[in-house]
Amino acid sequence: MTNTNDDVKKGGGLFAKLTSKLSANGEQEQKDDAENVDADASDNLEMIEEYNLIKQNPEKITGWDFDRAFDFMEKYPTSDYVSKVRQEMYSTNSDTLKGLSYASAVRVLKQLPDHPGVPSILNGMTKLEEDYIRELSSDVITYMLERIPDHPLKDQLAAALADKNLTKAFGFVVGLPNHPCVPLVIRKMFDSDANIATLLLHEVMDHPQVDAIFKGIYSISEEAVAQMTPDAIIFILEVASDHEQAGVMLDTLVAKNYVKAYDFVKNNPENELAPRLKEIIINRKPDLAALLK
Repeated sequence: MTNTNDDVKKGGGLFAKLTSKLSANGEQEQKDDAENVDADASDNLEMIEEYNLIKQNPEKITGWDFDRAFDFMEKYPTSDYVSKVRQEMYSTNSDTLKGLSYASAVRVLKQLPDHPGVPSILNGMTKLEEDYIRELSSDVITYMLERIPDHPLKDQLAAALADKNLTKAFGFVVGLPNHPCVPLVIRKMFDSDANIATLLLHEVMDHPQVDAIFKGIYSISEEAVAQMTPDAIIFILEVASDHEQAGVMLDTLVAKNYVKAYDFVKNNPENELAPRLKEIIINRKPDLAALLK
């Protein structure tokens, strides 16, 4: 069957539209591909430029360059250049590692454990000067305590960890429950902030070194009690009713939140401190006397 002129015109018009659309789509795909190629080329160029900036001395990598080297490997983990960087880092020794930051030293010990400079790095960590501890991050301090439990400045390191980041200190206690430095870290947590230490550690009273937690609780001073929240005080009254500062805690609890003090008396009638707390509440809030009978 042959097409009529109208059919040809209609078909031709439709064909022309389809052809035009397909052509436009093809051009757009080519444009997108070209843009992707350009973007990839730009990314590769940026990566190469960053790689070339790693070394201060183009001839060899040194400890001064390790911060940039680790950042590069973290930013481009799938790049072929990563293996090249690692190879260059492994070519260093105790002499060429000079200038290595403590942060990079930790990364070497974690990510390049068989690096020939590991003994020198550990030796350098043990010779850390006390004045420099304040410059260390909590992550570096945590790792130093973990890796070198007999560090000559472990007391100062544990104190700095607690002062810098109580959450990280708590993570050390929970993550390394049998570590010999855990009791020390717990003590420093209470020294740093007895309130937060109590609120964190009361969640892990099944800890294998729970004795250290109780020692921390019993070490809380009168001055520290004044800064404690009702919830922390109530927990201590429950587990350490014979605390030396129990009387101060009762007064502080009623002064800060007599409602929670009232609930403690009603919910813990067997607690040896309940009668005393009841008297303090009635003295402060006589209208509650009838409810406490």
